Amino acid sequence: MSVNLVSLVQQNLGYPELLKMDANTQEAVIDTALPAEDRFSQAAIPAVLITIYKYSRSDEMAEKLLKDEQVVSWMSEMQKNAPGEMIQVVADYAGIPLEESSNRMNAIAAESVRLIKQDIGEKGTILDLKNLMANQRNFILPYLPASMQLGTMLDDSTLDDRTNKMQGPVSGLMHVIGNKLAGSDTSSAI
Repeated sequence: MSVNLVSLVQQNLGYPELLKMDANTQEAVIDTALPAEDRFSQAAIPAVLITIYKYSRSDEMAEKLLKDEQVVSWMSEMQKNAPGEMIQVVADYAGIPLEESSNRMNAIAAESVRLIKQDIGEKGTILDLKNLMANQRNFILPYLPASMQLGTMLDDSTLDDRTNKMQGPVSGLMHVIGNKLAGSDTSSAI
């Protein structure tokens, strides 16, 4: 059974519990009067984790995730093509300053990478990492706000697709099939 990185990151960093997106509206029922903290965690945790998922699809990037201990700014590292774009989208969604969003998203990324390394162990391989992140995809997508349009940003239209947020027996079967296909996806990262 796979760990749930969404829950672990949320708990370890002390963020409020995330809400699943409504498959019909593709938005969580979040009161705009809620604190920026709630809106930030709802946007940032799934955004960071789905970025790690996309980044880990390439062998070169997966190797970097496994081996590189020196990276301080994971979000910039994983988004070389548009380094601040996702950070800005999350900051706008949460209504917080860009610098705060950047610092906190990098902390989420660092904790996520730590948890990934802990889960796959010292002798973890690129394949172990890819399989773990392929399994995480279905934990991440139900929490990812479609209004942020990260699928466009990460060049993966399936991220914003409402079918990824559906639950039930048929949807579950489709998620299993999708996981198997995602596990073998080795196309280039972001």
